Amino acid sequence: MKKVFPTNTFFFAFVLFSTAFSQTGGAQIAERFRWRGYPEPVVHAALAAICAVIAIIIAACVFQVKNKKKNMREYINVQFIRKAKEAGLNIAQQTMLKSITWAVAPQMYSDVFNSLFIFENAVNAEISKLIKNHGENGKRTNDTANMISTIRKKLGFDKLIPEKALESSRNIEFGQEISLYNPPGETFIGKTRLLSNNELYFEADFSVLDDFFLHNKNENLTIAKFTRFNDAGYSIPLVIRSVNTNENIISFYHTTALERKQVRKYARISVDMPIQCKIIKRTDAENPPHAGETMKDTVFWDISGGGLAFRSKEPLTPDDIIMISFALNKEKFVMKGKIVATSAKDSNNNVYYKHRVMFYNSKPNDTERIVKFIYEKQREKIQFR
Repeated sequence: MKKVFPTNTFFFAFVLFSTAFSQTGGAQIAERFRWRGYPEPVVHAALAAICAVIAIIIAACVFQVKNKKKNMREYINVQFIRKAKEAGLNIAQQTMLKSITWAVAPQMYSDVFNSLFIFENAVNAEISKLIKNHGENGKRTNDTANMISTIRKKLGFDKLIPEKALESSRNIEFGQEISLYNPPGETFIGKTRLLSNNELYFEADFSVLDDFFLHNKNENLTIAKFTRFNDAGYSIPLVIRSVNTNENIISFYHTTALERKQVRKYARISVDMPIQCKIIKRTDAENPPHAGETMKDTVFWDISGGGLAFRSKEPLTPDDIIMISFALNKEKFVMKGKIVATSAKDSNNNVYYKHRVMFYNSKPNDTERIVKFIYEKQREKIQFR
């Protein structure tokens, strides 16, 4: 339903300014403007009317801004509900996801379905609050953790492909080898591996670490470092939750304070938005999509100053040449790219293809704009935390 600016606001503004003006130097203003030929009440009413009109314009602008924000909230909420249904969330799961995401990203909570960053920060804030208020063994804490775990699986955040950047220690996979260091001078303690990982904490093998921790019982902080193939190296400050020497298990509380170091010329970040790809040249001319065609259902994966990745339902072949169109911060880019790698992926029994693209004869200005965009997004992440 279209909103209409309330008529009583006009009347209120008019009366307010008329009254205020009558109590000020109306006659002096009339004298200044040399309206001596008119009766004083007429001058007062005319000037008051002018002030009322100005007030109405200001009030209308304020109303429009508020109405625009309300419409935006309604739009975001509609998008959230639609995406939640597509993900298969029930009402209770929708309510929880909206609640925890709203707490950290009120203007972006509908983006949580495509943003691991928003999801992990929302989960971390909620779990930290629950442990503080109800303890990690409290019923409410465990019930919430179980529901979040179910939501994680439905959103596809339970298992990340190697190229996907981690946003939380909750993303570390079972079996991952980790090197632990003592924080003050980053003294090497030993290597261990991940035994289990849940929403509350994760556990690692303690047997190779017992010499250090048995002689340093007051130490409750450590730094974990590890490398993920096709991704990056990570350094994570961790708080030790417990040490079980009988079962050779050490557990840590989760954190989103991950430091990621990429071994690349350009930094790369995940981007969730549409991208348009037109085929210019195909090495396999017999199979679709053919040269001259625009690919369907193409979505960004990530981008760097030297290239990008996107996914589609149609396969491409290395050395294919494509024309890519996309927008970053409302700046439009039209760039030529060369397919350097293609891999098939499976998500909820739906097969799609991930294509790695290297920019082809790109303009220096385009590269600078992309690098600037990545830098700004990385800075936003730091401020967000």
